[in-house]
Amino acid sequence: MAPIVVLGMHKSGTTLVSLMLHRSGIAMVDREEAGGYDEGNHFERMSTNALNKRLLDRAGGNSLRTFRPLDPTGVPFQLREDAANLVTELESRGVAWGFKDPRTCLTYGFWKQVLPAHKLICVYRAPSEVHAHYTGKRSPDVTRGIRTLRAWYEYNLGMLNAYRQGTPGTRLLIDYGKLMQDEYQLERLSSFVGRDVKDERVAGLRRAVRGTDQRLRAEAALLKLVTRRDVFSLARDISAIGD
Repeated sequence: MAPIVVLGMHKSGTTLVSLMLHRSGIAMVDREEAGGYDEGNHFERMSTNALNKRLLDRAGGNSLRTFRPLDPTGVPFQLREDAANLVTELESRGVAWGFKDPRTCLTYGFWKQVLPAHKLICVYRAPSEVHAHYTGKRSPDVTRGIRTLRAWYEYNLGMLNAYRQGTPGTRLLIDYGKLMQDEYQLERLSSFVGRDVKDERVAGLRRAVRGTDQRLRAEAALLKLVTRRDVFSLARDISAIGD
């Protein structure tokens, strides 16, 4: 089976998708940890996670401050060799496998060169919900709000570009909001990976569902004015892909 790469911004439902794939027999982590999402288990393969951090030269730090896409032509030989060796080792296990890390939205150009033929699952979440997650429980902070939208734009642009590089049968776009409400989305996911995907959805975990409000519109307008990055235009482009 071709490896599965799950793409999507932080807090966009990638953990849920990775969990469901793993529970369905597609190894998405190096070693399963105890606990669920609220205990910090994001179902990320630590080996690919560590490589992504090295690729972006970000050993840690706030994820909202890491949004500059990687230029694959500038990756040092040692990193290329380490990634190739990791893929070879994972392939040698003879089991279905994949990985999920939001940073792959920024580094996919590199991984595309290293991975064998693979499948992409792109997970999209509306900017209003991601913005609500990062700003809803905190005092008004325009800088944080704009930084969230800038990160949303860069990660989702990287995801969309990766999707466009794929071909029918090798790519799938999942809208997190629809996945949480619609059985058809689970059926699409099962059909795409060629096996019944175990339903691990918990409605109560979809907490940030605020609609487009005045603050979001104002901060998006400021981002567009300063950087020419139009969050709502990109959201429409992604949504237009449809089912």
